[in-house]
Amino acid sequence: MKVLILGGTGWIGSNIVAQRPSWSWTVLGSKDADLTDPASTNKITGDYDIVINSAGFYGGLVFNQQHQQEILYKNVSMTVNIWNLVQRLQPKKFINIGSACLYPKDAVNFMNESLIGSTNYHDSIKFSAMSKHIQYEIIDSLGIDW
Repeated sequence: MKVLILGGTGWIGSNIVAQRPSWSWTVLGSKDADLTDPASTNKITGDYDIVINSAGFYGGLVFNQQHQQEILYKNVSMTVNIWNLVQRLQPKKFINIGSACLYPKDAVNFMNESLIGSTNYHDSIKFSAMSKHIQYEIIDSLGIDW
């Protein structure tokens, strides 16, 4: 199994790689490719069965408040570039791991998938949620198994 993992040196990505040591991994982190830059993303090549995206510019609540517009810009830029990458590489499967919250302001106690897609985001995660919502919509338009 040949797998490309974007964000593979981060906490989530490195744990995914550790779960399948027998797979043939190409691990890319932010030092290997700037996924916000189309030219850098276009340099990524290969023939992969699976492309996994665990890359993202996110943090906790304080980080979200301090970097609101940067979160939106960087993550939407990454999404567009990753979308182009997946279209170009044509893997059999694309897996997107998202760490950003998408919960609405009025979510109380338990949440379920039916609440995803509401654009009435809680103020503390608004820009993270907007970028994740855009990512979801773009990836859904890929037309490949994910």
